[in-house]
Order: sequence, then C-alpha cells, then structure tokens
Amino acid sequence: NHLLQYQAVNPLIRENIRQVGETLQALHDQGITYMNLSLSSVLQYGHKMVLSDFGSALFLKSIE
Repeated sequence: NHLLQYQAVNPLIRENIRQVGETLQALHDQGITYMNLSLSSVLQYGHKMVLSDFGSALFLKSIE
C-alpha cells in the first residue's frame, strides 16, 4: 500500500524522497548509520535535498 501512496505523490516531492533515499543508501554502504532521520533534518540545498545533524560536527549531503 505504501508503493501506491508513493506513486500518487507529486513528482517533485517524489524526486526529493528519492534523493534522501539514495543518500541514506550511500551512507549505509559506507557503514554509517544516520540515526536522526526526521523532517527537520532534511534540508533543501539548491536543487538537492541534504541531511543535516546539528547535534554534531558532521554535515551529510547527497553522495554522488
């Protein structure tokens, strides 16, 4: 049912979700766990969505 909800979402929002998912996968591939995934930790940086962690010195962004 989540897939049907995802397909009904605005294409721009769907692209933003995809970018966040790709970033999380890239972190996971490097053995990094991002523990603070919430709406407030996802920021728009230009045309890209980035992850931030203001609780530490680490700033995570999309890994290309």
